[in-house]
Amino acid sequence: MQRIFLSIVFAIAIACPVLHAQDFKKQVIYQVVTDRFANGDPANDNPAQSQGLFDATHTNWQAYWGGDLAGIQQQLAYIKGMGATAIWVSPVVNNENLNCATTGVSAPYHSYWTRDFMNIEEHFGDNLNSFAAFDNLVGAMHASGMKIIAAPKPENPRAAPDIKAKPQIASAAWMPTSAGMSADRLMRSVCA
Repeated sequence: MQRIFLSIVFAIAIACPVLHAQDFKKQVIYQVVTDRFANGDPANDNPAQSQGLFDATHTNWQAYWGGDLAGIQQQLAYIKGMGATAIWVSPVVNNENLNCATTGVSAPYHSYWTRDFMNIEEHFGDNLNSFAAFDNLVGAMHASGMKIIAAPKPENPRAAPDIKAKPQIASAAWMPTSAGMSADRLMRSVCA
């Protein structure tokens, strides 16, 4: 799976025009944490595959609040009006559907608990985890002369996490199950 992902990234890098550091030195970059910016599609606020991780009151700072890619797209004129020429979005890849709180909700709204690099997080796109909302945003940005920077997510989800340091939560499907510990038990340990 990792080889396929790296092959796709390499193919895109070759097919796209080469951007140099100089290309971004003159850009005004507006950084967005996708979930906290604007809710453009309420249909993806509390999707079936991750129900209960959304807080409509915006009082639980560790839950999803509804910001999504459609919301960013709807606010392009506002962002461009401030003089921004590029937007740096937080990672938008599919996250673990976990609640790591003993009481209340603690969800990966920040998008650093990657489960699948090949799909978009259902809270940011649609219930199919498709790239449609991302593609729409990129098209709208390019049509308005803006650039997009998708925050990288370089951590290796295959590596077993250091439970004491509690880094990102990696995918149970990709996580090794050595030392007699199931991936499910390891995931619960990371959330503890």
